[in-house]
Amino acid sequence: MNISKEAEISVLGSIMLGASYHSIENIITAESFGIEIHKTIFTAISELAAKAFDIDQITVSDRIESNTGQVIDHILGDMVVHACAPNNLESYAKIVAEKASLRALEANSYKSNVMVQEGCQSSEVADYISSEILAMSTGSSGMSGGSIGRPSKNF
Repeated sequence: MNISKEAEISVLGSIMLGASYHSIENIITAESFGIEIHKTIFTAISELAAKAFDIDQITVSDRIESNTGQVIDHILGDMVVHACAPNNLESYAKIVAEKASLRALEANSYKSNVMVQEGCQSSEVADYISSEILAMSTGSSGMSGGSIGRPSKNF
């Protein structure tokens, strides 16, 4: 699967060590992460940033525990140890975003193959593929901000 566990951990750890969340908020979303717990962590970070709260291992842990009841201090501690240097944060965020795009393309490829097998017309399959690629390139609709890797249309 198209996931860079190392890049995801590096991004999250770096932000918890004080790197600027705002430098990557337009590059990735929680759905850009391929590992579910990383989505949860990034969501907590985003919530803290939106309220202008400090973002560190303790505040993120507290936010996750209050939101989900999960205690993940050991995971956050490992992330901080493997954080990238702040000047590399955007590069690692771009890797996370690229992997999310590749997962979305894989999902669309699978869905278009299913459509063909189910007897859909070639024009319908082409329209589906075109709309999903357009949505990915513009950052709108089902492929971003909530469902990276899952097509947004039902057929």
